[in-house]
Amino acid sequence: MALASLVVALFAAVFSAVAFWVNLRAAHAAERRGRMPVLITRHAPNSVGVINVGNGPAMNIVIAQATGTVGSIDLSHANPEEHQSNDTWRGHKHLSQIPGATERWYEWSWAESMAVGLTYTDALGHHYTAVTSPYGTRVVDGFEMPHPSLEKLGYPRAVEAPVKS
Repeated sequence: MALASLVVALFAAVFSAVAFWVNLRAAHAAERRGRMPVLITRHAPNSVGVINVGNGPAMNIVIAQATGTVGSIDLSHANPEEHQSNDTWRGHKHLSQIPGATERWYEWSWAESMAVGLTYTDALGHHYTAVTSPYGTRVVDGFEMPHPSLEKLGYPRAVEAPVKS
């Protein structure tokens, strides 16, 4: 009888520890999603709009023009690590911080393709990358688009948002 009670008590303790661990991980994930910036882009002639549809501020933002196949593939199924080559990105620019639920427009030349990449951090330094083309948008956690150091990058000229027709 005492052995059965001990087994039940040990099972309850293990179950409680597992439940605590699962809830702790869920709380950490919810906290990160609550402060996570999510950048998307909008295209217009000679300009690009960068919209933070996430909750937290996007910082240390770098935008670059995609080259090669990035502008012609379905990004929702693409493996972002295939596009980490320095040859994939050009025309890097440093953007100022974008708070959550904010839209900013910049002068932009759509030279080679209608695809751009954005790499940025949240307020605590976690890295994200967004790649947008006419064939979809992909935001990934922990992948950095290669770029020169921020102090070597210029800022694009801010422009007014295009008038919607």
